[in-house]
Amino acid sequence: DTKILTLLLSRGVHVEAATRIGTALQYAAGHGHRDAVKVLLDHGANPNAVISPGMLRPLMAAILFESWECMELLLQAGANPSAESYGNTPLILAAKEEYVGVTTRLLEAGADPNHKSVGLTALEIAAMRCNYQIVEILFPVTSRIPTYPDWSIGGLIRHVHSDAFKLQREVYKKEKFHQAKSKGRDAFQEEQYLMAVNWFNEALDICPKDPAVLSNMSACYARLGDGFNALEYATKCMNERPEWPKVYYRLGVALNILKRYGDAANAFNKGLTLDPRNKELKDAYMKAMEDRLNSTK
Repeated sequence: DTKILTLLLSRGVHVEAATRIGTALQYAAGHGHRDAVKVLLDHGANPNAVISPGMLRPLMAAILFESWECMELLLQAGANPSAESYGNTPLILAAKEEYVGVTTRLLEAGADPNHKSVGLTALEIAAMRCNYQIVEILFPVTSRIPTYPDWSIGGLIRHVHSDAFKLQREVYKKEKFHQAKSKGRDAFQEEQYLMAVNWFNEALDICPKDPAVLSNMSACYARLGDGFNALEYATKCMNERPEWPKVYYRLGVALNILKRYGDAANAFNKGLTLDPRNKELKDAYMKAMEDRLNSTK
């Protein structure tokens, strides 16, 4: 509610006040609350502020959660388009997610195209994904990489799809997958859920069907109160590992957030058929049934 937000700020509440999940600006940017972002920026919120080195910067949060209007407000307010969050920059993220318009906008705002994440520039990432639109945007502004024998768009595409390059990347990716997964778990334990989402995204970028990471992504979104994304990742996890009781707990939690209590109870019950002694599933099932009854009164 922007009226309440404005009232609080007018009465002296510190605009940079933070909790374990970040500042109000970080939260608003990461959840697409455009009007709240505008109010906070108008009251002097720092578009580049983070309360700890591992937290998502507001601009990164806006892009990660596809909050384009928030992204634009942050850039207009002076958000640094090259600022890192766990080794990534907004431009690297845009290339990974194949956001053509965002790539162009970040370059217009002064983003550095030569920054590397897991050993790759945004240009190389776009080339690996065969996104020719982004490659054509980034190639003219990226410095030549000495290890490429043919520095042209065609040579770049051929090199990133060569057997030698793929072998080198596989070794590198395995190491980075385990590192990202571990850091995501650590962030989750510290209740830094936006940070955990970013790390688990890094892991899924390398191994998109890993059931444990998909489950963890669902748990993160559930803690953030985002039932739709929690359900999406729980469903993906179920498709990969349908015999795993925990996935039905994840499904049930997501459905509960969406107030689909009957479906949630069914999901918890399915988990119980696989693991009848699971207390967490039993308790969740009973609570979902209670919520279902209360919702019909």
